Amino acid sequence: AFETTNEPVTLKFDAHEDTQIWIDGRSFEFHAEMIVQLPAGQHTLVMQLNPRNLPTALRLEASGGTFVIGQ
Repeated sequence: AFETTNEPVTLKFDAHEDTQIWIDGRSFEFHAEMIVQLPAGQHTLVMQLNPRNLPTALRLEASGGTFVIGQ
C-alpha cells in the first residue's frame, strides 16, 4: 500500500512489459514509468508478473507517494 496527497504520482517499475498493474482494483496499462492522479489517501497496488518471464530483480519507485509497511 502507499499513501498520496492530491498530487500526481510518478511510479517507476523495473519489470517486463507483460506485467499487469491494478491500483485500488482498477486496471492500468503497464509502462515502465507511469504518472497517475489519485485522490489523497491510502491506495493498494497489485502487480501480476508472468511466471515464464520473471525479471532478475523487481523494483518500484514512487515520487509523490509514501509506501506503507504492515498495519
